[in-house]
Amino acid sequence: MNRIIRGKHINFLLFRYKRLGVNKYRS
Repeated sequence: MNRIIRGKHINFLLFRYKRLGVNKYRS
């Protein structure tokens, strides 16, 4: 169970990081 939560957390961080990068490049 811990592994799944950790994977989801990493996916969420990756998604946020990608969005942040896109915002930075567009700015």
